[in-house]
This record gives sequence, structure tokens and C-alpha cells, in this order.
Amino acid sequence: EEDERAKQQNFEMLKILEYAIGNDTILPYYQGIVDIKTKQIGKYESLMRIKDQTGKIHSPYPFLEIAKKSKYYPAMTQTIIKKTLSDFKDRTEEVSLNISVYDIENKDTVSMIKALLADFAEPHRIVFELTESETIEDYAKITEFISEVKKFGAKISIDDFGSGYSNFAYLAQFNADFLKIDGSIIKNIASDSLYYQVADSIKDFAKKLGIKSVAEFVSNEDIAKKVEELGIDYAQGFLYAVPKPIEEL
Repeated sequence: EEDERAKQQNFEMLKILEYAIGNDTILPYYQGIVDIKTKQIGKYESLMRIKDQTGKIHSPYPFLEIAKKSKYYPAMTQTIIKKTLSDFKDRTEEVSLNISVYDIENKDTVSMIKALLADFAEPHRIVFELTESETIEDYAKITEFISEVKKFGAKISIDDFGSGYSNFAYLAQFNADFLKIDGSIIKNIASDSLYYQVADSIKDFAKKLGIKSVAEFVSNEDIAKKVEELGIDYAQGFLYAVPKPIEEL
């Protein structure tokens, strides 16, 4: 019973993916990131959305595991990167793109990234956000990718630090510019002193390495106050901005 339902769900999701890729309805939405000192949005994160046949917009999370096992995954990433760079070529803000180990292992995706960076007037405004650190087995591949995009002047951010198997050693090795403190920590810093201490030690460690810190999931004023008190550099969350298409920025 359970198995059948899961199969059916997967089938429906693949159908939506197939539709979205065939009809160019894989879309970037952008969420503003606020500079704590100025309270201004100075950068954005590009987030994937999938529009189905009915015009309904889906978050990619339910789709990702299925997509990674299907032939559609590279096209999803490549579409988002192309559209994001095109959307931001004449803007002034930084924009960050999520890149997973799967993407870095895909030769076509990596060569497309390099071609687009070579063609982009201000590559220092492009940030690659490395996701899923716990699945990293091939560190050499990752460090090679990092040094290649840095040659163009692009930046590196480590996503969700403090979740899963976050590893302080690889952080130093990755030559990152930004570190995002995981939402599971940030959402508890106003109510639990242990989480506050954890956020503080991650921020201190980042500072020592000259890495800017970003708090994810800042959803209310209490959390925002603590983020400011901690001396974290940037904040992202529904308190400041919801993800929107480029026309609405």
C-alpha cells in the first residue's frame, strides 16, 4: 500500500519535472539577504521553483531526491544557473547559487559554469553556495571546483553549517568567503542559550578565518536581535524578504 502510493507520487513528480523542463518552467526566485549593519538587502540567493501544468509553483525539495536519480537533474541546475546569471548581469547586487556535489561531479554543468563566468562582466558578484557537505567524499573534486571558479573572481559560501556532519577542518580547506549558520540553530537562539553558544562559536571560528557569517531562517524580531547581538554579518529569512521572481525585486 505505502509502496504503491510512494511509487505513484514519484511518477507524478517526474511527470511535473518532465513538463517543466520541456516547457521551460523551472524558475529562479530570489530571496534578499540583509546586511546587519545597514539593514539593506545587498545580495540575493537564487532558489529553484517548479511551475506545473496548472501554473502552480512548487518548491524543489520534494523533487530533489527523485530528480537526482533521474536524467533531469543536470538540466534543472543548468537552467537555474543560466537564468540567474542572465537576470543579474545588469544589476549591482551579489547573487548566490546552490551547487551540490552532484553538480560538481557533472562535467557539463562545470564547463557551462566556467563558460558563463568567462562571459559575465562582474564575476565577483557570483557566489556558489556548497550544499550537502555530509555527502562529500571526494574533497579533491570540490577543492578543484572552488579554485577554478575563484580564478574568475567568483566567491564561495558554505551552506547549512552546523547541521549534519559539519566539519571545521574542511572549512579552512575550502577557502570560503561566506558561511551560513544552519537554520536549525538560528531558529532556537532566542529561546535556548545552548543554541546561542553554538551560533557564537561558529561565528567566532568564521571570523578567525576571515569568513563572513550569514544567519539563515531569521523569522522574527527576537531572533533578529540575537543575530545582531552575536555580531553575525548578514541575515536571511522571512522577517526580511520572501523569495520572489526577478520582476518583483
